[in-house]
Amino acid sequence: MSKRMKRYFYTEYLPNEPILKSFPVFGLVLAHLKNEVKLNTQRVKIMQNVFLKLKSDFMIQVKENNTVKVHYIGKLSDGQIFDSSEGKEPLEFTLGQGRLIPGFEKGLIDMKLNEKKTITISKEEAYGEPHEGLIQEVQKSQLPPDMTPEVGMGLISKSEDGQEMNLVIVEVKEETIIIDGNHPLAGKELTFDLEVVDIKE
Repeated sequence: MSKRMKRYFYTEYLPNEPILKSFPVFGLVLAHLKNEVKLNTQRVKIMQNVFLKLKSDFMIQVKENNTVKVHYIGKLSDGQIFDSSEGKEPLEFTLGQGRLIPGFEKGLIDMKLNEKKTITISKEEAYGEPHEGLIQEVQKSQLPPDMTPEVGMGLISKSEDGQEMNLVIVEVKEETIIIDGNHPLAGKELTFDLEVVDIKE
């Protein structure tokens, strides 16, 4: 069919379905056009739903009492990495329960889903200052007889009420050892690279 004929039928007969149906070829054309319109409408709806989902994910932010999943890399001021979730499952916890240091939780507030951020936490917002009272000198005779104490060795002390405290040997003398009950990161400023991978309200 020539372009002139096509233009004639599309302009004059396309709106009038009974006339088109009297021509089998044009009936097929009409059916095809209807299917295209239907498919395009479905595509638009799918794209709208995808857009709304992306918009929702982008707008949601970490708030107090949210449960979040976070990937992190913890570093000291000299760049030394002391902890990381790399190669592992993200850290999952609920804000406001006191499980983590205050500065870590505060740094997550208002972060968006999939957002990445680097925060620096002061020692006051991390593990605080070391306490001299947690550094003690202990006789070697109080250790198990088969133990050979070394600097950096970890010990566990249990109180009368059953509470346990982690200790580290920081010095070994002839008859005694010096143990430190402070957290290893006490007195240190910490830097964390954060990535929020899930937020549950």
